[in-house]
Amino acid sequence: MYYEIPVKGTCAHAYIMSFQNQLNEDAFLLDDDPNKNIYSKALEFRNELNWSTNLDELKAFCSFARIYKESSLLLVDTYNTIHSGVKNSILVSLALNHFCPGLNVRGVRLDSGDLADLSKKAKLLIDEISDKYGNLEMKKLKIGASNDINENSLKLFNKQGHDLHILGIGTNLVTCQLQPFCYIKSEIKDVNII
Repeated sequence: MYYEIPVKGTCAHAYIMSFQNQLNEDAFLLDDDPNKNIYSKALEFRNELNWSTNLDELKAFCSFARIYKESSLLLVDTYNTIHSGVKNSILVSLALNHFCPGLNVRGVRLDSGDLADLSKKAKLLIDEISDKYGNLEMKKLKIGASNDINENSLKLFNKQGHDLHILGIGTNLVTCQLQPFCYIKSEIKDVNII
């Protein structure tokens, strides 16, 4: 942190996809401690829960959490939002908490599908596993959403009900799609196209 500005953010689809067939076990050591392998511990929880999740995604989450720890906001819809992404984020959070009690990932980011419904399903699963393992701090995981969210999306979320804590509003914050404005200077003298 050259300018002492804390780094916050979320992992990208490309980051997750880069872990296909990743074999380097050292990429998952918390604090470079060989006794704190986040991936190995997450696999133990995965087997205990009898979950079938995407292992490449789990590796990506473990690697991301190794670096960002409690600041980790994990993108959960690269493969299957609930049955892989949310479950893998829970596994990583359990592994972090095992090695450092009280430490959990910050949350998950939904980026496609019915965001309101998925947020409710994610919250139910997070709370269920939090209770099962007595990791009450995990209930504080934030659920974020992105994907061209606009004012109509926000109205729909409120109408449906949701468990969203964070909204990634990028394009529609900068460029209002309901009132677009485009200024192009024409090559014809003294003519502007709006």
